[in-house]
Amino acid sequence: MRSLRIASIAAALIPLVARAQIPIPKEAIKEQADTAVEKGKSTADVKAEQAKAKADTGVDTAKSAADAKAASVPVGGDQVKSATAAGAEKAKAQTKKTHSRAKGKTETGTKKAHEKVNELAK
Repeated sequence: MRSLRIASIAAALIPLVARAQIPIPKEAIKEQADTAVEKGKSTADVKAEQAKAKADTGVDTAKSAADAKAASVPVGGDQVKSATAAGAEKAKAQTKKTHSRAKGKTETGTKKAHEKVNELAK
């Protein structure tokens, strides 16, 4: 979200720079704003990937710990293992869904930022 704010600020600065007394071609400003938007998107994507990897690692660690304890249980150990496997799959599915939602929001924000840049650069 921070990257989207940066892109919005960059897009908002275009009219100010265009009215400034320093003659800068609008196309150059547009390119810089588009670059800023793309850098923000890339940063957001990397952060989302890192968060997903961290969540998946946490799920795997918790599952391994539960499985290790279940192995020492003579009765019902296999049932515990299957329950933790099901729980881990459910947690990973939720992580994947959250990750997809975050990427979708980033894409939407990037698209809006590019549209704003194009509108202001006219």
